[in-house]
This record gives sequence, C-alpha cells and structure tokens, in this order.
Amino acid sequence: MTDKDHYTIKGEHRYCYEVWVRPILKRDGVTYYGSKNGTRSHLFLVTGNIKKLTAKEKGFKVKYNFVRGIGNPRYRIFYARNSKLRNAESVTRPQKKTTCTVKGLKSGKNYYVAVQPYKNLWGHLYLGVRGDVEKVRTK
Repeated sequence: MTDKDHYTIKGEHRYCYEVWVRPILKRDGVTYYGSKNGTRSHLFLVTGNIKKLTAKEKGFKVKYNFVRGIGNPRYRIFYARNSKLRNAESVTRPQKKTTCTVKGLKSGKNYYVAVQPYKNLWGHLYLGVRGDVEKVRTK
C-alpha cells in the first residue's frame, strides 16, 4: 500500500471494506477518528438501524435490525441527553441479540439513541456506520 488517506479493499462476504488512516468518518457534524500513533482503523459499509424504541420506567428498550452477510456482528448502543451524542454512554450487546433494555436513567428526560454494529476479524476492529439518531422520553 502507498501512503494515502483512504484505501478500498474487497473483503469477504461480498462487502467492500474501507480503510482510513485519519479521520475515518464525518457524520452529523461529528468527526470520528481512528486509533492514534499511526495505526489504521477499518470501516465496513453496514449501518445499524433502530426498528423500535420504547420508553420504560427510568429507561428505554431498543429493538434493532440484525445485520446479515457479515457473519455475526456485535452491537454498540449509544445514548446521550444531546442529539449529537457528545459524551455518550454505550452498552455492548453480544452476537445475535436484537434487543437491549437500558435502565437507571433519569425519569421524564429526553434521550437520543443510535446503534452501531462492529466486528473483530483477524485482530482488526471493523466498525459499521452508526445509524440514525432517534429520540425517546423516559417515563
């Protein structure tokens, strides 16, 4: 490979992997950076989509789509009190789980939620594109 900012690699499972040096993604005004010290980060072109978002007592339940075609990815659910997901907390879900219940939040407040699939292959972390941010008000 040469020293350039962006590479496209045809990978397994008929998906195209994009490998970025820095930055890796700019979405909704937020720039996501790869690892520091010159190491490369990997991004695969799969988006995490929320199917249903339900308010619960001091929490919420999120149901999201299972991503097919890339093996069994894991999922990271981001939630924060602002729509840009700054200082967002996250919950990691195991493979083949498509629901997550988050508890212990403040009641009557708005929370913004997004899902991001990821996969660890051959010692490299492949991050999916974070899905659209949705809003829920806790009970």
